[in-house]
Amino acid sequence: MGIAGALAGLAGVGEASAIAGRLQRGLSPGYGYTAIIVAWLANLNPLAVIVVALLMGGLFVGGDALQISFGLPIAIVNLLQGLIFFFVLGGEALAGYRVVLGRRRETPHAGGKPAR
Repeated sequence: MGIAGALAGLAGVGEASAIAGRLQRGLSPGYGYTAIIVAWLANLNPLAVIVVALLMGGLFVGGDALQISFGLPIAIVNLLQGLIFFFVLGGEALAGYRVVLGRRRETPHAGGKPAR
């Protein structure tokens, strides 16, 4: 992880100093947040990361097409990405629960103790 962080930092320095020429606001397009969502959706499976990354890339390209065609703001793509993430989180949080419909109540007998 340390080596990966160092390489990411080197890439960031190269981006800020060579391409942009200075540190400016809005330099980072937010790939780190997207990578977190991709890793979570892929359940940390390296092969699934490739598939999920391609799907998220398609979402971004489709979002750019929506922005150009319909004049929608790019925030719609970010909103859709966030909704996907929250629905996956909600699904995982609720996966351990079971819905029980029509559960019968135990009625106490004459002695006041419930039947076993």
